[in-house]
Amino acid sequence: MNTSDYKKKNLLSDKVYKKFDEDSTNIIAQNTKILVEKTFPIKSILRPTYSLPSRLYGLPKIHKPNILLRSIVNAIHFPTYNLSCFLT
Repeated sequence: MNTSDYKKKNLLSDKVYKKFDEDSTNIIAQNTKILVEKTFPIKSILRPTYSLPSRLYGLPKIHKPNILLRSIVNAIHFPTYNLSCFLT
């Protein structure tokens, strides 16, 4: 898929995803640190250290007509990633 074709497709046109006006990653990271400090004995592993907002990108469905995009949310550096991996 060409870059120009990819950029023309709007992934946020679905009602499922919403673009925030401001980044709340730091607030979520602080709240996660407080929760982990109160709850878990393995604090150093679960505490968020390098937090970034989650990213939305699309993978093309090349087997479909009109080449639709499958939405993927990358949350690896999100503040709650370590905690969710531990709980899983």
